[in-house]
Amino acid sequence: MRATTFAMALCAALWDVTGARAQPLDAPPAPPTFVENCVHDETIELHAGNDSALLDEDDLAGVRAAMVARFTQLAGDGFAPSAILLWRSPAYGWLYVALKAHPTKPGKVCSIATFSAPVFDFTGDLLRKYFFGDRT
Repeated sequence: MRATTFAMALCAALWDVTGARAQPLDAPPAPPTFVENCVHDETIELHAGNDSALLDEDDLAGVRAAMVARFTQLAGDGFAPSAILLWRSPAYGWLYVALKAHPTKPGKVCSIATFSAPVFDFTGDLLRKYFFGDRT
């Protein structure tokens, strides 16, 4: 799949995840989005803008590089997520969720890995950027 086509498909698949649609403060909550795990029979329930945000391209590149630097075995495994979410798991707190195109469901994405967000020094900055209004 060409990079442009893949990017468009990924954006469409993640539209609800990104919180891209502006919602008035008094609007009812959007229905949850579910992202399957690529390997296991598990799903992640996301509530866009409340407990999850899709990182922009610059943040994606930086977080991906930091993950590979911290967990060097990822480089040998060809770790190349197409997108990364910052997600507040009810059970584990803030996590980064690496995503790729679903191998058997065209137009869908699935998670390939999760990482504890607090182990990365920049997480506080990203939380402020995506959740607490400092979008500079």
